[in-house]
Amino acid sequence: MRILHYTLGFPPYARGGLTKYAIDLMAAQHRSGNKVGMLWPVQMKSGKRSNIIFCGKTGEIGSFKLINPLPLPQIYGIEDTGIFREERDVSRCAEFIEKFKPDVIHIHTLMGMPKELINLFSAKQIRTVYTTHDFFGICPKTILFFNHKNCANNAECIGCPECNCGALTKDKMMILQTGLYRRVKESSIVKMIRKSAKKSKLQSSDQDKTIDPNNKNIQDYMTLREYYISMLHDIKCIHFNSSYVYDVFKRFMTIGDYKILSITNAEISNNITLKTFEKDRKLRLCYVGAIADYKGISLLLETLDSIIQENSGAASLFELHVYGETIVERDYVVQHPPYKYTELKNVMANTDLLCIPRDVSFGFSVIEGMSYGVPVLISEEVGAKDLAQDTVTGLICECTVEGLKEKIIGVIHDREVLSQINQNLVNNFHVQTIDEHCLDVCKALYGGRNH
Repeated sequence: MRILHYTLGFPPYARGGLTKYAIDLMAAQHRSGNKVGMLWPVQMKSGKRSNIIFCGKTGEIGSFKLINPLPLPQIYGIEDTGIFREERDVSRCAEFIEKFKPDVIHIHTLMGMPKELINLFSAKQIRTVYTTHDFFGICPKTILFFNHKNCANNAECIGCPECNCGALTKDKMMILQTGLYRRVKESSIVKMIRKSAKKSKLQSSDQDKTIDPNNKNIQDYMTLREYYISMLHDIKCIHFNSSYVYDVFKRFMTIGDYKILSITNAEISNNITLKTFEKDRKLRLCYVGAIADYKGISLLLETLDSIIQENSGAASLFELHVYGETIVERDYVVQHPPYKYTELKNVMANTDLLCIPRDVSFGFSVIEGMSYGVPVLISEEVGAKDLAQDTVTGLICECTVEGLKEKIIGVIHDREVLSQINQNLVNNFHVQTIDEHCLDVCKALYGGRNH
């Protein structure tokens, strides 16, 4: 089979869970005998004409550049909605499609993708699949979270102008999509600037903003959402990585052919071992990920603060290990720098309960913890909750202070719950490998065809 994936690029230029999944899936597909290529957006140019060019291989994966895509907002949102709906002439892209002759085009993001290219795939009757790694398309900032609240019910785009205020300008996005920027991106100075900008953006997103329900730009965001939804309607099959994400998307659009299929990556394997949870030792809670409100860290801290306020003696019963670049100031917090995958074994060996209060869509941290036999506390706003059964192979709660508090207090005083979850993971939890997942993708998403 000939499979063309559309994503944001190869590491280190592109990174994160979306890139990790796409790269690992492509490698697995190559191992199973398929011809695999990656199409990724590069520099924007003046004019409307887009093109696709071959630029060698990265490993065994063919690299194809989409010249003159639409802008890439990244995590910064969209302020000028009009430039994201500009038309593109894709006639030269059609020449590439005729030569490559893909059986399947697997799309991992709509960022940079011209609508006319989706129409071209449809006209040529190529099977298209879209995997939902986040909420881009229905949310310009991908996270559906604003003013400390989930806005999955915001069908009217109220607050979108305020939420996206300060997004990157077209000129800045054009610079970030140049080859020159890709070459200097990993330099120490650029890394420092990028890290500072990202930290500032995350912190500003945590601050309350005043919403004007009569803002004249609200309709622009409604129009932009309709534009992306029309693209999704033209894609043959939508792959929802969780039932949570499916439930959110169906609030905004009519969904045709779809599949709900959990995801994984190449670093995840079966490392499940029996653990001990000593009741006379502090409960070792653990949080990994961005120190940002939309990830649930504020909710978790508020929960633990509330436990201590209600019972000051509880402060001696637990500690929270936080892995992240931003310092979290609490007496009960043990701060750690971000970890690498090679250090994951030690992280999980020193964890009694991994806390994932909220995630944008799936949450690899959940399956990472479970793959080491670590009990995981997850809320209903985490896609990977599909992998767990409450009190059997994990703990699932409402995404509220009271919901988290009930579960945490319960295991502070009864470690046997954690022991039983760990035992059930050892006995019954199957850790799916990326190669097994690759076969499921072929069968469920690509129509059962193989090489």
